[in-house]
Amino acid sequence: MTTDTTRSTEPAKSINTVWRFPLIVGLSVVLGAPVLSDMALMNASDLANAGVRYLAALALAWFGVSTVFRVIDRYQHENAMAIRLAELEVARAEAERLAALRAEAAAAEAAAAEDDAREMESV
Repeated sequence: MTTDTTRSTEPAKSINTVWRFPLIVGLSVVLGAPVLSDMALMNASDLANAGVRYLAALALAWFGVSTVFRVIDRYQHENAMAIRLAELEVARAEAERLAALRAEAAAAEAAAAEDDAREMESV
């Protein structure tokens, strides 16, 4: 039985953690762009209102990006589990095939030994 040494048994590290924060900040800037462009011209009360709007955009971006990455991670995990189950099924079938071959070889060897014993008795 051959084993595939290219695959690791450790779960794959997701690149999602690397891209999550920059995407959240970028999307919040895009969503809050109308508010951010007018911030220089605002007075203190308008500035507080704009800050709350930007925080709302940040929260919306965080929720959206995190939800998308959770879905991606879930499918990635399910796919990894399916691949592992398929590998285990192939390994089990290979083990059963080898056991059957060993049993056949042992039966053939026993039959050959029995034939040799009969030949020796007849001589």
